[in-house]
Amino acid sequence: METTKRTKREMTERLLGNTEERYFGEGFKYFKSNIIEFKAAEKLITGKIKCSYYGPARPRNEAPHLGSIEYLSLALRIASYGLNRLGYYKLQVVNYSFLCRYSLTISKTLEMGTHPFSCRLLHSRWDDDCMQGTVSTFEINIGKNKIIIGVDHSGGGRILDLPPQETLSLDMENMHSLGYKHTALQLDNITYRLAKKKIKCSLQYKQLTAEGTMQGIGSSRESLLSTDATRVFGQLMQILVYKLNKSNRLQCPNIWLRKMTLTLDRQHFSGSTEAIVTFDQIREIKQGDKLWNLISLTGTVGNYEGSFEVAYH
Repeated sequence: METTKRTKREMTERLLGNTEERYFGEGFKYFKSNIIEFKAAEKLITGKIKCSYYGPARPRNEAPHLGSIEYLSLALRIASYGLNRLGYYKLQVVNYSFLCRYSLTISKTLEMGTHPFSCRLLHSRWDDDCMQGTVSTFEINIGKNKIIIGVDHSGGGRILDLPPQETLSLDMENMHSLGYKHTALQLDNITYRLAKKKIKCSLQYKQLTAEGTMQGIGSSRESLLSTDATRVFGQLMQILVYKLNKSNRLQCPNIWLRKMTLTLDRQHFSGSTEAIVTFDQIREIKQGDKLWNLISLTGTVGNYEGSFEVAYH
């Protein structure tokens, strides 16, 4: 007979390990990225990012590498400059905008060090289906890894010759260099059904910085951040992997992200919501002399819809 099992937060902690050490818990906060070169032309931004890690050793002492949250926060940070410097939108438009579409394909793992990036404005168009009227779409490359990001924003507020007070500063911390690390996120009422490869939970979220004190995409109002939604997707995915394999964080090899998409039609503001993740397909593939488990999963966290492809030995 199929059963439904429930875990309390304390059980989740025992399963996933110390929150401060876990990547989707607090571990992502130990990563830091500095823009050390930046050049904006008419339709293209290029530069270099130096990535560092200052946290505890990873399980099995693996070298730290950029993960889903780093790619997402960097993409939002770079797209904020893109909307401002390439789209010529003033800061109010940038700050009230929000991510509506995101896709990432990882071609090569990036460890700590200096990596080139580029940001190209593909198009900025009126869209009857978006909240604020306009969607600007950017292609961002970090190393050899490609990101497409769509930003929902108002169509007014363009200044072709941006004055300093309307130019997003490279020297000041913003929502996607610092603010996204200062949030409180709690998962409760975790329920999983192994036969259906499905897991769900309720969650509470809160930004710990005062509303409107940060700049960048999505910074003007307190809402469920895409980085926090990704943390929820990641933790539910890990719990389901461990339960299906009768494993845990220390025993299970590293889970590698290959692809990721997010879509968002409307921001979520209430401070609490629900999430669900389903493993749609699990298959084995052989690459060289290594056998990999490849998982395709989909789900929702609040108003975010997500799909992911992950792999592990």
